[in-house]
Amino acid sequence: LAGSYKELKFYDEAILYSKRALAEAEKSDLNQTKGGILTTIGEVYYLKNKPDSAFVFLKKAEKVLLNSASGVALKNVYQSLANYYLDKKDFQKATDYISKAKKELGENEDEYVKANLFITEAKLIAHQNMLEKAEVYLDSAMRLAEKNHYLTIQKQGLKEKLKLYSRTGNTNKQLETLEKLLEINEQIYQQDNTNAIAVAGIKFETEKKKIENRARHAEKAEQQLSLKKQKQNIYYLAVSVLGLLFILGIFAFFYRRNQTQKNKIVALQKELHHRVDNNLAIIDEFIDKSMEGVQDKQTLQSLAELKSRVGSINEVHAMLYQGKDVTAININEYLHLLVQRVQHIFDKQNVAINIDCNKTLSIDTDKSVHFGLLVNEFLTNSFKYAFDHTPNPQINISLQKIKSELNLVMKDNGKGFAAKDVSASSYGTHIMELLAKKLKASYSLSGSDGTVLNLRLQTT
Repeated sequence: LAGSYKELKFYDEAILYSKRALAEAEKSDLNQTKGGILTTIGEVYYLKNKPDSAFVFLKKAEKVLLNSASGVALKNVYQSLANYYLDKKDFQKATDYISKAKKELGENEDEYVKANLFITEAKLIAHQNMLEKAEVYLDSAMRLAEKNHYLTIQKQGLKEKLKLYSRTGNTNKQLETLEKLLEINEQIYQQDNTNAIAVAGIKFETEKKKIENRARHAEKAEQQLSLKKQKQNIYYLAVSVLGLLFILGIFAFFYRRNQTQKNKIVALQKELHHRVDNNLAIIDEFIDKSMEGVQDKQTLQSLAELKSRVGSINEVHAMLYQGKDVTAININEYLHLLVQRVQHIFDKQNVAINIDCNKTLSIDTDKSVHFGLLVNEFLTNSFKYAFDHTPNPQINISLQKIKSELNLVMKDNGKGFAAKDVSASSYGTHIMELLAKKLKASYSLSGSDGTVLNLRLQTT
């Protein structure tokens, strides 16, 4: 249970159950088990940004595991202590614990610990200003993490790379790393969301089955009682009425309990969307910071496009955690927010944008991000290429629902394009095609009279 709560980032519950497990382990001579539990508590405190509390439990774990001669568990403790001393800028002790972890690791094929050690060594080397060597270690960590799909290690490695490239002033690599970090964050969010909802769903179904079993037993008892009481006096009849009221009370209690469970699931989903929104806002700030002092127009434009894409995703999560419904968003509101954001980023206030969309239309959460990115990409391409010599530039967006199908038409009155000028290597066109495939929608793009995009999307 502690491990599950740790994975779901419910750190207080993880510590509670770890301490319960520790109390059970201390009843017997289970030093290796006790050392593993102490290590878990230390790691959770580290995740809660309480390094000093983490250090206390990690040192206890080291002492216990040294007595049990468990090298397999010791390597995790040494790696965590190396990180602690590294954060405290005690580089000598950090180096010592890295060496200890490597020695305990030996020929053991624990690639998770190896990847973590590579990142720790990279951080240590970076502090010594050997940035190229640090990048080599981070590349080794990323290869192991990608091979084994260690998402949290990939995220940590990308953050450290971002720090390196910021120090070296490599803007292109900063941009590339930010895009990868965005993809990893989205995968982690999906994984966390799926795990959390699955756990909540299991709890809900378990309680539901308990209620159904109790209801069946109550119904059977009531039938038996009814047969016995047919020939008895009014006193027994009164008792049966009281029993029925008691059963109804049980039903009411568990009904309220179920409603509470459902509300918790909704609250959990809103919290997850809020966390993603905050993370995307941080990335947005990183992009703004990267744009400061950049003189190259192409680089600035690329960063502006990335900022626009991040913003289109961010709007979805903001609408989900601020709204009442966590399963869908209002398309009309979303389109207006996207238009305002992209128009502001590219400073194209002279372009008239007309939106024709029913105010009650909505789109499912799992389709909203790809839908928003596609609309964002069309607007971006129009602002960049369509209106070089157009006197009254405008973009028309129409979204209609016909039966179970959404029909999106986006059109600008710009210069358009010839079919032969659109190649598979056209980045914006390629992105829109990929997003349409993700949505499992029919898609077409023409440029004979301005640029026209048609998208037909099934809503069921």
